[in-house]
Amino acid sequence: LCGYKKENITLLLDKDAITENIVGALDKYIERMDENSSFLLFYSGHGGYYEGRSYLLPYLASSENLVFGKDLREKLSKMKSKRMFVLFDCCHSGGFFDGNKDEIISQAVANHSLIKKASSLEGMAQEIDDEQGMVIMASSQVDERSWARGTCSIFTESLIEAFKAEHLK
Repeated sequence: LCGYKKENITLLLDKDAITENIVGALDKYIERMDENSSFLLFYSGHGGYYEGRSYLLPYLASSENLVFGKDLREKLSKMKSKRMFVLFDCCHSGGFFDGNKDEIISQAVANHSLIKKASSLEGMAQEIDDEQGMVIMASSQVDERSWARGTCSIFTESLIEAFKAEHLK
């Protein structure tokens, strides 16, 4: 799938997409990856934003088991990969990297050389050269919903269409 070997893919659907499995999978990749690894995170589900805090709502979510944006950023900052692609398809997904952007950049790239020259969050996305960098795509801004039609969201539908590259035929 997407050029990744089956043993390097964790697919968490429905009842398997609980907080413990999400965090556990991230921890597994933190331990297994090196700087030559690439990492793709695609989250499609429910998200929220309340009192300045963004969060994912895993399966059977309650106020006790949300996956907060700050915790997710900390996990990403521990990954040694020079190539990271993060896709959030959920309401309020722009909030995962909202706030004090300089602080977020420092947190997201602490202890590894992912981005050397970026001075802003927007700069992080521009530093994708020499086959290294971080791409972050969110289906909505912090104050927006992510809309769906049919079996998947408009964001996911658009990604599928772009990845198929049928517009180039």
